[in-house]
Amino acid sequence: MVHPRIGTVISGWGGVLGKLLPVFNFGLGGRLGNGRQMMSWIQLDDLIAVFYRSIFDDRLVGPVNATVSKAISNQEFTKTLGGFFPDRLLPSSPKLL
Repeated sequence: MVHPRIGTVISGWGGVLGKLLPVFNFGLGGRLGNGRQMMSWIQLDDLIAVFYRSIFDDRLVGPVNATVSKAISNQEFTKTLGGFFPDRLLPSSPKLL
């Protein structure tokens, strides 16, 4: 039995981008607090491939990391996503959030 450990799912079909793109489009996107929070992510097509292999490959057993090999910071993710909306990016959200 495989136990996939899934990161934040990124897809043009929805996932976290489906929630964040409207926020950034309305000019409300910005880094959270100091931006040092780390985020492990996976693209939807890669996640589907992990599920497929988990079903059909008997060599996979136990925990399986379904994320990219290197997590990114909230600051890096926000900067990348904000690059699509350069005139609508807020400096940051308060650290209390």
